Amino acid sequence: MIGRLHSAKVRRRLTTTLATTLLLLITIIALSPFYVATIMGTHYTEDLYKGIVLLPGKFLLENLRTVMEVDFFRWYGNSIYVTVLATTLSVFVSAMAGYGIAAYQFKLKRLIFGFVLATMMIPGHISLVGLVIQLRYMGMINTRMALIVTAIASSFGVFWMTQYIKSGVPLAMLQFLWTWNSYLFPLVILHDARLCTIQSVSPQ
Repeated sequence: MIGRLHSAKVRRRLTTTLATTLLLLITIIALSPFYVATIMGTHYTEDLYKGIVLLPGKFLLENLRTVMEVDFFRWYGNSIYVTVLATTLSVFVSAMAGYGIAAYQFKLKRLIFGFVLATMMIPGHISLVGLVIQLRYMGMINTRMALIVTAIASSFGVFWMTQYIKSGVPLAMLQFLWTWNSYLFPLVILHDARLCTIQSVSPQ
């Protein structure tokens, strides 16, 4: 009896040790990109093409001075402004549309929801030219409002909120990340450097 209890304790300890080791390994893998990105900020750009750097460099202060010489905080503020407004309005509009589709029965409900799903299958880059032309007619080229308005009506947001009402999966975090990380559309729409978001100027 005592031997069995001892064997059970050993197995539990072994299982706990293996699980902890696996979780620690996964945590290291998940955090490594953030560590590497931070370390890259202490090196010259030329050094980054030589391979992955794991040790801090000597150019952190010089790189910080370079950042301060441009409108970094203005661009960062533009990103926050566009992202917060776009996320708030997109979640609001998507929630209303998603609730209507999920909670009510009406004619053409399946057709409308099918149309929403169909638009999700069209890559956004295909409609970019037409969208730019439309925004030009509306006088919204080179304005931050163009980035906000085009993010409000999200077919994926409507789909997601429809499922959220049925299951409970949040949309706000996804919409925030998409808007914050948007690169191509701000690059095409914004010509004034003072209006740029941090993503559209980061490659420069």
